[in-house]
Amino acid sequence: MNRWRRIIPAAFVMYTIAYIDRTNFSLAIPALQADLSLSSQYAGIAAGVFFFGYFIFQIPGGHLAQRWSARKYIFWALLAWGAFATLCGLARSVEELLVYRFCLGLAEGGVWPATMVLLSNWFPREERARAGGYWVLCQPVAIVVSNPISGWLLDHYSWRVMFVAEGLLPVVFAQLWLWAVKDSPAEAPWVKDQERLYLKQALQHEKEPIDRHESKGLRGVLSDSNILLFIVLDICFACGAYGLLMWLPTAIHSFRSSNNMVVGILSALPYLAACFGSVYNSRHSDLKRERRFHVAIPCVVAGLCLMLGALWGGTFPGLSLLFLCATGGGVYAAIGPMWALLTEVLPRHSAGIALGVVNGMANLGGFVGPYLVGMLRDRTQSFVPGFVFLSLSLVVSGLLTLLVRQSAYPSQAEVSLHPSQSRVK
Repeated sequence: MNRWRRIIPAAFVMYTIAYIDRTNFSLAIPALQADLSLSSQYAGIAAGVFFFGYFIFQIPGGHLAQRWSARKYIFWALLAWGAFATLCGLARSVEELLVYRFCLGLAEGGVWPATMVLLSNWFPREERARAGGYWVLCQPVAIVVSNPISGWLLDHYSWRVMFVAEGLLPVVFAQLWLWAVKDSPAEAPWVKDQERLYLKQALQHEKEPIDRHESKGLRGVLSDSNILLFIVLDICFACGAYGLLMWLPTAIHSFRSSNNMVVGILSALPYLAACFGSVYNSRHSDLKRERRFHVAIPCVVAGLCLMLGALWGGTFPGLSLLFLCATGGGVYAAIGPMWALLTEVLPRHSAGIALGVVNGMANLGGFVGPYLVGMLRDRTQSFVPGFVFLSLSLVVSGLLTLLVRQSAYPSQAEVSLHPSQSRVK
């Protein structure tokens, strides 16, 4: 079981750092608005332009990870995004900030599909929701840990110091990543022979039925109805998740506190709940060998709770925060089973391309969500219309998940933990 103690922690820390460099912008928005004279609409553009760069490198990143090396690709990505995250702190104008945020998205763009390729090389289907669920814990953990620290840096120094200090983290971690991770069990000397044989057989067994109906290349991926459906539902999901992530600290800042550290702590509470939701739902999905309802139910619950939290924010702030905590729990509870479901229905030989297409298109929702919230706030002087839109996006995402055609899930007898007992009917 060395892979659980090595691959997951390394991927966890790596993407925790990525999420810190991505989300510290949300805490910096009020200071950026003051220093660079940003309207809420332009702050939304600055938050969302990251995702245009992110989109461009999804397919190339996934393809390189599949055909070359996920490990090496992520190593170079760590160095690149560290450089651009640091440059964000040196921006002298809105235009420079937009360019650096766009380039940061380019650098991080292929990391998600590359990591999904890496996990699919190390964890068979019956373990994949747990592996994905443990990995995506890095997202709420990054927010819970870094928000108070980022808030403290903002209070005592400036947004520039915050961006530079946190931008150095991926550069420092890059060498440790290269040492800790291998692309597959066959390359890892620390994997025991019995476990290596089990993984080889289990991954080959789940690959064979998919390969008989293989779609090759980008055209084949885009002709798959499941992939197209995933693109739409994940755009809706990203709208809701990233819109909330980018604007929640500013919403709290506008009517509760001018102390950035307090804002950081309050805005981190929903993501503390997300840690519990992610672990429980991912484990339950693997236990029950079911994906769609383990995605749909948390998404719908998260959307409804977000709507209630937005509508009651000014009247019952304590109750509103409770609903927002439930929203965070629901959003992250859905991610592990969602990506496990995707890896089970996509063609394996073009997995890197498919993951890049889905996550790339979906993350355009990462631009739409923050932008619309900012635009609606400028027009209405309220966060409520924008947050209601985000809540509806999450509900639609959950309902669309029920339309995905799920492949047959192997029984425990089909893929035993003992290599000599593994078989396919």
